[in-house]
Amino acid sequence: MDACVKSATLQGIQGRVLEVTALAGPGLPGLEQRGMNRRGLGQGAERVWAAVTASGLPWPGSKVTVTVAPDWLPKHDSAIDLAMAVAVLAAGAAVEEYAAAGVMYYAGLGIDGSLLPVPGVLQAAAEAAKAGCRALVVAAGNAAEARLVPGVTVIGASRLAEVTGWLCGGPPPEAAVPLPGKRQAAGDLADIRGNRAGCLAAEVSAAGGHHLSLTGPPESGMALLATRLHGLLPPLDEATALEVTAVHSAAQALDPAAPLVNRAAVPGPGSPVVGG
Repeated sequence: MDACVKSATLQGIQGRVLEVTALAGPGLPGLEQRGMNRRGLGQGAERVWAAVTASGLPWPGSKVTVTVAPDWLPKHDSAIDLAMAVAVLAAGAAVEEYAAAGVMYYAGLGIDGSLLPVPGVLQAAAEAAKAGCRALVVAAGNAAEARLVPGVTVIGASRLAEVTGWLCGGPPPEAAVPLPGKRQAAGDLADIRGNRAGCLAAEVSAAGGHHLSLTGPPESGMALLATRLHGLLPPLDEATALEVTAVHSAAQALDPAAPLVNRAAVPGPGSPVVGG
């Protein structure tokens, strides 16, 4: 018996839809992966097997082959662990294939059956919406980020057993609502004493959208001026905020409690804006 579910991967900072197919056929019980890049070969199979057995779920009593298409896309298999597990369980009739289909699964798995946050969830949510998926299942820690994208129902779960319980007709798991995050307050040029020429340059740069190069000896106030520059800029519009958030998501640099990046990034020492 075979089963096919959807997942996603990152290509640069763009999301790409993957088809994860599991086939249960003759042979000794085990899991073989196909269509993975070298970096992830074999490791995902071990995590999936451990997570399924630790969750008390039945492993198919035959050989299972998992393919991930398209083959040519590079893949980081930790993000498709959940999709592999659901495909294997559907191939073994532990969950109904029709219930598992039409859903995108994008989360890592711990060997104890827990769902782990992964980078690129914003891009996966956008691809799920484009593909017409009825739901996107992610780790609870990524749920707030995924919900930034309209047009797709987000299921945030903490454990594999919660996902399979939902697929078998139970209620959807409810991700814990994180406490509101505290964003760093925008700096103010009033914090700077003196350096009128530098302040004027920052104001002109912010007002006209010009590049700004700061050079000088160490401890001359370049970093202080640079970190106050973004306080002159207005909040990002919705489209730009999502684009910037996608970059932070790919780098796994988002605050789970306040994932939307709606202000310009704060440069610091070593940043291209701080020269010298």
